Amino acid sequence: MLKSTPKFQHASPQQLGFVDPRDYEKKYPEDAKYEELSEDARVWRVYLDVAGEYDAELVNKASDSLDLLLVFARFSVARSLFL
Repeated sequence: MLKSTPKFQHASPQQLGFVDPRDYEKKYPEDAKYEELSEDARVWRVYLDVAGEYDAELVNKASDSLDLLLVFARFSVARSLFL
């Protein structure tokens, strides 16, 4: 009789202890009742996280385009010196 191969169950990332960084419900504790809009409420912490990611991406894109612009400007200056 043939032995059946063991079936492996794959553990989910949550079972292994990994938490989705975008899951704000697990990342920040729930606010007390009627404190949902206080200065240190969860909504503001989530907003700061999302805005920080957006700002970092925006700065990186601007930096890349500025580098390209500076290379073009240097080329233009060098070209005009020879004319």
